[in-house]
Amino acid sequence: MDLLNCKDISELENFLNAFNQKIGIFGSLVISDDGLIILSSRDLSNNIDLESVAADAANIFNSDNNFYKEALLSLNEMKVYVTRMDDEKIKNSKSMIFISILPPNIRYYKRKINKIKNKIKLFFI
Repeated sequence: MDLLNCKDISELENFLNAFNQKIGIFGSLVISDDGLIILSSRDLSNNIDLESVAADAANIFNSDNNFYKEALLSLNEMKVYVTRMDDEKIKNSKSMIFISILPPNIRYYKRKINKIKNKIKLFFI
């Protein structure tokens, strides 16, 4: 499994940082189904334990009841939106998970996040 060599990962990181800045969110992560961080935006503050967030997100989707597609969690004074990136075209036997760390007062973010998820998938096809 050579997931990171599908495209230039620095290009994807720059794209993710621009996306975060454009819609006003704190940061984003792309993680494996096992909770390992594949990609994270540079905008995330040091106050957030990214490994714990990634592990918790993976735990939501790796339970025996694998019917969840998305979840909205609270982390201190932030929202954490977690969604699966399922696609049979991705060069990986497992799906990936997309995490966005949002301000508590943000609204209308799902459509924008779905657009970025689709663009990120193109890097892994």
